[in-house]
Amino acid sequence: MAARLLSNLVATNARTAAVVATDVALSPAGPAKFSGVLASVALDESSDKINSFAAQPNWVDMMSVSARAGNRESVAAVAAALYNCMTALERETNGSCGPTHVDVARSISEDRMIMCNLVRHILHVSVLKPAEGEVTPETRNKTEDNRSMGDDATEWISFILEKVSSLGFFPQMYLSLGKSTEASLESTRENIVTPEQVVLLHCIASAVENSAQPSKVHDSVIFDPLGGCGGKDDVIKTHVFLAQQVASIRQEIHLHDNSSMPRENYSGETECRLSVFFIILEMLATSFAGDDNKHHSWKNLCRSATAQSTGILSDSLMDLGTIVDRLAASNHGSKARELRMTEEDQRLVIVLVQLIGNLCYNCRHNQE
Repeated sequence: MAARLLSNLVATNARTAAVVATDVALSPAGPAKFSGVLASVALDESSDKINSFAAQPNWVDMMSVSARAGNRESVAAVAAALYNCMTALERETNGSCGPTHVDVARSISEDRMIMCNLVRHILHVSVLKPAEGEVTPETRNKTEDNRSMGDDATEWISFILEKVSSLGFFPQMYLSLGKSTEASLESTRENIVTPEQVVLLHCIASAVENSAQPSKVHDSVIFDPLGGCGGKDDVIKTHVFLAQQVASIRQEIHLHDNSSMPRENYSGETECRLSVFFIILEMLATSFAGDDNKHHSWKNLCRSATAQSTGILSDSLMDLGTIVDRLAASNHGSKARELRMTEEDQRLVIVLVQLIGNLCYNCRHNQE
């Protein structure tokens, strides 16, 4: 009830939203973080002492308490309040000195605790239980259909993630959910792909696909989840960042020799890494499709800038050629209709053809 009241209070009142954005922290700070750990592992039975540290209300605690109680309606209300806070500030035109919706979005994207809480609570725990332990292609396919298993909390959390991403903060969101490690003799990788990053990508990829549908295009406003609300520079920055992530993962994925896969830092990391690789390729292929419109002439600039700043076009051509040569060798003497191809190869061929075609569409530089 309190979460619903908070959501309603900030929904249409920018002044109230500014107060909430200022007084309610995104996540616990300092001693509150440590006391939260003590409470979770029951190392200190003095609950009054623990609670005294967390005097300042914060979104992470509100969402976590609701989730632990199994109250998805409350989780949805908390997420709705945070989203409504941003939208109310966005409508503020009086030039107040308080935080703006961009400030709130930036803070969310850079706060690891709030980002992890959002993606971890996007689906009910009962949906995620079958996928605990090792990640498999079967569980990955179930995750890809997560929208059908969602609820109000899923919808509101998705709204938050899509809003923050559309303002140009996807790179910060993605990095906040990652885990950086020092290069070592055992592993030269500096970045570990996490399940939370996979969940984020599924959410934003769904928004990208929906925004590309003709029925979702309007003459007044074009919603682009990949930085469109931030402007041309944010759109280009986001696409270049995604292409760079693909290039990084591509170096570590051996498409043809699974025996040489690097050591996993956790069970299922290889599957998560492969999932991220495919999802980002599909996001880029979808985003680069289509023409510019009278409001935003960013697609051609984005195609050119992404191809010039990264090696995604040449890498995609090389990967496609490698797969074609391998399939030709393994299917020598077979008729075209008898071509043997794994689902993974088929998926990769399709997305590479789409990506190469859309990168070259109306872009002379990439065509040459």
